Amino acid sequence: MLRKSFNEEWIYKENMITLPHDAMLMDKRSASAKSGGGCAYFEGGIYEYRKIFSVPNEWKDKDIYLQFEGVYRKSKVYLNNQLIGGAEYGYIPFFVKLTNLLNILNFW
Repeated sequence: MLRKSFNEEWIYKENMITLPHDAMLMDKRSASAKSGGGCAYFEGGIYEYRKIFSVPNEWKDKDIYLQFEGVYRKSKVYLNNQLIGGAEYGYIPFFVKLTNLLNILNFW
């Protein structure tokens, strides 16, 4: 198995970032935050990260998975606006298989 980092060149609020990244740290704090000190008085919310990438020819006929390791709860992963995976609980590793999706979407 070959592992390759996919952490670079993600986009968050039009900024290019490298993972790991904590979007909440860019929010304002509030003494009236629902979670109080449990989340350092951050309001929390929905955070969207995007990545634009090309599918290399060497991926053809190989099993391709994305591994996510530090995503907070109720995550959703989309490929070309199609929901392809996610995890209900936070900060647990999960995998999303791309192989069949790449074939269906005619990347080859």
